[in-house]
Amino acid sequence: MPKSFISPLDDDMVKAIYGDQKNIGITAELLKPVLGIPPEEYDTLTIQDPHLRRRWKKDKQGILDLLLTTKTGKGINVEVQVELYKAMVQRIIYYQAKLMAEQLKDGYQYDKLRQTISVIITNYTLLPEETDYMNVYELRNSVSGGRFTDLQKFVILELSKLPEIDDGRPVWPQLRFFKCKTEEDLTMLLKKHPEIKPVAAEYRRISLSERFRSIADHKEKQRRDEWAAHEYIRDEGRAEGRAESQQVIEALTRELAELRQQQPDQGKR
Repeated sequence: MPKSFISPLDDDMVKAIYGDQKNIGITAELLKPVLGIPPEEYDTLTIQDPHLRRRWKKDKQGILDLLLTTKTGKGINVEVQVELYKAMVQRIIYYQAKLMAEQLKDGYQYDKLRQTISVIITNYTLLPEETDYMNVYELRNSVSGGRFTDLQKFVILELSKLPEIDDGRPVWPQLRFFKCKTEEDLTMLLKKHPEIKPVAAEYRRISLSERFRSIADHKEKQRRDEWAAHEYIRDEGRAEGRAESQQVIEALTRELAELRQQQPDQGKR
């Protein structure tokens, strides 16, 4: 029996491929087409602990999919989001601010701050007002367009807008890899874009791990069970709602019938 195809968007798969220092070359190939930073910045690209510190007890704990630093200390946060969460834009801003604050360790001055870039890959449409699948945001003058600072940058990549046909951008095959749903999809992509061979080979290597597949299958079963539970609750709610509505209708019908019965007597008086 053929094994099921694990989605490249699986969070554990993303971290296993792009979050391993030995695969830093694969991670760099994903980032190079979208970051717009000098090539030498990738010379010592380093994966960091993705857990952001809490300075106060009530601080929210932030966990990023992938956190890297470049040769000159630029911070890069990479997140892959499959499901849309409430206030997603605010969440992105919050983590960006946390990353910036993390740079100011004891004794450091503001002039030591380095550029922080958030790369957000979504499997849904986060920016309905934009038509392109890659959008870059910076702090600029809304009138003149002049840049205020390059310390903060946001790169939003929406897989839902990715064209089916190659548009010639270097990032297209890197993003198309995430949308593969079968082994045949991956094989066809490889034939046309051999440059993704490293990431495809690492994906296949990880997919063959029985332990990884067991975790992935368990997570998929858990998702199906949660979906089934939500559907049951929703159906039960609908059924209860219909029953309550029917009771209200029946009560109003009885009341209306009683009023009609009383009207002739009132007319005779």
